[in-house]
Amino acid sequence: MYKVIIIDDESKPREVLIMKLKEEFPELDIVATADNATLGYQYCMQLKPDIVFLDVNMPVHSGFDFLAMFDKVPFEIIFSTAYQQYALDAFKVAAVGYLLKPIKSEELVQAVHHALKQLDLKNNEKKIDILLSNMKPENTNKKLVIPGTDRYEFVNIDQIVLCESSEKYTYIYTENGVKILSSQYLGWYKTLLESYGFFVPHKSYIINLKFVSSLTHEDEILMKNTSVKVPLARRRKAEFLQMVSMV
Repeated sequence: MYKVIIIDDESKPREVLIMKLKEEFPELDIVATADNATLGYQYCMQLKPDIVFLDVNMPVHSGFDFLAMFDKVPFEIIFSTAYQQYALDAFKVAAVGYLLKPIKSEELVQAVHHALKQLDLKNNEKKIDILLSNMKPENTNKKLVIPGTDRYEFVNIDQIVLCESSEKYTYIYTENGVKILSSQYLGWYKTLLESYGFFVPHKSYIINLKFVSSLTHEDEILMKNTSVKVPLARRRKAEFLQMVSMV
């Protein structure tokens, strides 16, 4: 889910915006609201939002003062204000939307759709950058683009512990304990990962051999940083023991 933060010094507009967003875009995750620019900046640094709804005219620090706190603005901006005269300045800072209060639902929908398109474009650009980087022979820290149910995740291949089939989907377990649900099937990852030290111990799993912890007497592979017990097919046992001893 794309994360949203709302920054507005008035409580009523914040409440109305939350209500409208939940009605029109239930897939968005409103992770925080703030009533001033300083608190909004702190939330943005902590929570890394994808979209920020930003009031322009706030006491002490305006919406433009808020944006000046960043060296590079890392999210899409949708301004909301009661004053038309700020529109030109808003678009000078590359806002994807400018909403006049009281906010109309159709204008909100249009602005959010524009923001989502921009986020998708950024994801596609990042995918291309990763592809080009992965093609460089000197790059030993290659990334995998993982298509999820609502976004792309970018994970270093050497941080993937294992992949587990779940019908038409795949769970990706990473070194830091994160479990990612991918919309791709396991066979797709098998093709991508086997040349990077991964092994297929069972039709439903792919494992990174460097994270193997032990093999039980019941032929279950125990992996570091996860509680998953990976079954080892009998016909693959000899090859597994040979390969894991070489890691």
